[in-house]
Amino acid sequence: MKTRHFAPLLLVALLAACGQRSEQELLAAAQKRMEQKDPAGAAIELKNLLQQKPDNAEGRFLLGKALLEGGDLAGAEIELRRASDLGTPRDDVAPLLAQTLLYSGQSRKLISEFSDQPLADPKAGSLLHQHLALAHLAQGNLTEAKAAAVLALQLAPESETAALVGARVKLAGGRVDEALEALNELLQRSPRNERAMQLKAEVLLARGKADEAEPLLAEVLTLDPTSFDARSLLVRLAFGRQQIDAAAKLIDGMPPAVAKKPQGRFLQAQLALAKNDAAKARELALPLLKLMPNYLPLLRLAAGAHQQLGEMAEAENLLNQAVKLAPEEPSLRRQFASLLLQRRMPAKALDALRPTLDGAKVDAETLLLAGKAQLMQGDFEAADQAFAAAAKQRPDDAKTQAALALSAIARDSAVPGGGSRAKADAALVQLRDIATKDSSGNYDLMLVNALIRRQDFPGALAAIDKLAPKMKDSPVPGALQGRIHLMRKDTAAAQAAFEGALKADAAYLPAVLGLVAIDVQAKRNDAAVKRLEGFVAQQPRSPQARLALAELLLQTRAPVERVTEVLSTAVREEPNEAALRLAL
Repeated sequence: MKTRHFAPLLLVALLAACGQRSEQELLAAAQKRMEQKDPAGAAIELKNLLQQKPDNAEGRFLLGKALLEGGDLAGAEIELRRASDLGTPRDDVAPLLAQTLLYSGQSRKLISEFSDQPLADPKAGSLLHQHLALAHLAQGNLTEAKAAAVLALQLAPESETAALVGARVKLAGGRVDEALEALNELLQRSPRNERAMQLKAEVLLARGKADEAEPLLAEVLTLDPTSFDARSLLVRLAFGRQQIDAAAKLIDGMPPAVAKKPQGRFLQAQLALAKNDAAKARELALPLLKLMPNYLPLLRLAAGAHQQLGEMAEAENLLNQAVKLAPEEPSLRRQFASLLLQRRMPAKALDALRPTLDGAKVDAETLLLAGKAQLMQGDFEAADQAFAAAAKQRPDDAKTQAALALSAIARDSAVPGGGSRAKADAALVQLRDIATKDSSGNYDLMLVNALIRRQDFPGALAAIDKLAPKMKDSPVPGALQGRIHLMRKDTAAAQAAFEGALKADAAYLPAVLGLVAIDVQAKRNDAAVKRLEGFVAQQPRSPQARLALAELLLQTRAPVERVTEVLSTAVREEPNEAALRLAL
């Protein structure tokens, strides 16, 4: 009987052996896929190879390269380091590993690891120093960036990419004319050099010549529809002009190969956030964070999505991580401070702004945020000084005028009566005028907040009616109406408003918490818990919702074991959320 079964088993083994390709065949197939610009297909071939032979150094190296081209930066770093450990020459590995670290936002790590490690091959050395130059630029080290760019060109005088890096360093140093001259020389030698055309467009943008830059970027896309950088710049221009439809056309028009890559999904997340679809933006961004955990634009976008959804702790964690990666970036510190102000943390906001405030020249945006923080702390004199300094830089700017108006209103709220009331009344008139002329809704929100602080609830509701068309399909106006109705003790109107907000966005936590508050006020504790448990089940990636559920269980005197279970589950699913660990 055993012999009878032996023949079929042997046949299966022989067939499997016949179907199994050799290492060289798999390597050749992977290289062919790479030549066809199919990194995903190459990665499949290489993973099949590495299942047979895990220690194949060339396979590890090519897999790292394929993952890099496919946008899986975390995976690329792992495989390239394995290839290096298996003996792949440093001249091959170092430039690609440096590029991976650069693209994933790990500029400091790149500089620390490769600054003092010369390579034998001049071309490889040039590539490495090009990446070092860009890493130094990302860290704000202009002198070191210039030195690395010069060395890159010395090592490979004919290298077009080295010339491009040199031009980029000149641009960063404010030597715009020199950068433009270098790019024009390069384009004379190589008229269809897409990267040179793109960088020239960036130079023109730096000069405020968007009308000249845009056709260049469009030409780059015509030559290479897969160019992410050119498409990204055109999208940024469209967003800057509030042309959401134009941005959508660019993003929806991505070739499928680009749309599937992390960079393509990042643009889709940007579009979702611009359309106030924060839930979709978050859904797209969270998987990308696993692939590009240190990519600053992605960290900022994901934080913005969490912020719109009312998930402030998550947004704070992401921005805190981003600030550690790029502590010298003023716009990042402003975004962080703005979030902290929204969380009613003025002292932390001022700490976040301190490096910029202590600098030689403080921009108006930073002054405005500092003034708001000082206003929240009740330091009216310091706030007025900050707002006045911002107004000197931008005397006709609506934002500075609105800030000064808010200062007058806040001063009257703290010390009502007398001359402050007259100034506050005039400030409200001014703020209404600014809000009427603005289409973003930002100043309407300021006005609503000011009226709520004055307890002018009818006025606040009227202001929300004017805000709503500017925030079409957003849950924010409805949630604000619900909050005001709760203050007026009009429970029925509050419930209708919160339910309307959830129809606009079922993932908007503040509206759910409003309905939970109504349930608790009506002593419907079981209904409140059930409502919040349902939300957590639908939005499992919302640590703020889990924290709120734990707090509600404590408030309704649920067993301690139940509270611990909720928090333990949350920590297990979101181990990096500090707020959950602290609560546990």
